[in-house]
Amino acid sequence: MPKSPRRLPRSRRLLCCALAGLALAASSATGQYLAEDAPDVVFSPAIVAKAAELGNDPVRIYEFVHNEIRFNYYYGLMKGPKGTLASRVGNDYDQAALLVSLLRAAGVPARFVRGKAKIPFEALESWLGTVGANGTTAALNYIA
Repeated sequence: MPKSPRRLPRSRRLLCCALAGLALAASSATGQYLAEDAPDVVFSPAIVAKAAELGNDPVRIYEFVHNEIRFNYYYGLMKGPKGTLASRVGNDYDQAALLVSLLRAAGVPARFVRGKAKIPFEALESWLGTVGANGTTAALNYIA
């Protein structure tokens, strides 16, 4: 009996942002990774308060975004960090913007990182909940 593919994480970018932020803490040129940079990085009162509520701890901040912010499919930065925090829903970009904003508000240097992932077709089908090339292509076209 073949093994079913493991489900992929909600957002690889989210993890990359967290790891990049933690790695930058040891860098000497971190000032630019601590600043507010609207619309992507915002230090609203709600974001500053949430970072403080989480003890300005980068692990707790990452776990909050990963566990408490639901994923939704849409393109680009739509809600921004404030809207994503308020609604508790966002795509990968909005979640990454919230994560970077919270980390920077906590005094942890953080930046955005982009990359590509190679995903086997069977894993993609499982992740999207589709069967066959037509269903998977239709799902990808819908979210693109």
